Amino acid sequence: MSRTSSLLLFALFVLLSTACRREAIKPSDLVFADTQTGCGDFFLYRYSLDGKTGLVVSGRREALGLHPLQEKEFTLPVGPDLEVRLDRFNRSQESYYCNDVFDGKDKIINQYFAVDGKVSIELLEEPQEFGDTYRLHLILEAIRFEDDSGREVELDHAQFEAVQVGWLPG
Repeated sequence: MSRTSSLLLFALFVLLSTACRREAIKPSDLVFADTQTGCGDFFLYRYSLDGKTGLVVSGRREALGLHPLQEKEFTLPVGPDLEVRLDRFNRSQESYYCNDVFDGKDKIINQYFAVDGKVSIELLEEPQEFGDTYRLHLILEAIRFEDDSGREVELDHAQFEAVQVGWLPG
């Protein structure tokens, strides 16, 4: 086998193996289960029906200027104080987030970050002290996500209703 043929085969192998690991998210992957959960200050998530895609919204309440019973709207991207993303997993998930125990077999194989869209957030109650839990309501509208390969996927609407956050795993 010539050196050129060997190099071409090697390049093809690298291309195919990389493509398999960076699995694309399809619109059909964006149908989410009714279960919605949260933790931290604040971290919300829900899984797709097959459990292989996680919708994640994380933010910092004080940095975003959120106050009880006042809805605040943001246009994405905001920056490090508010992040919306999709995580694609190698297998179905039930408790990847907000968990102290990790199974080494669970891996995020691709991430899409929100590059456009609208987020509305309402604190339903104010935590009294550090570490107190509180509930919030969050609506995502017309969110456009993009992965590091430039692939895009859009989510028309999703919401998190009265999710309890503020607690830390452990």
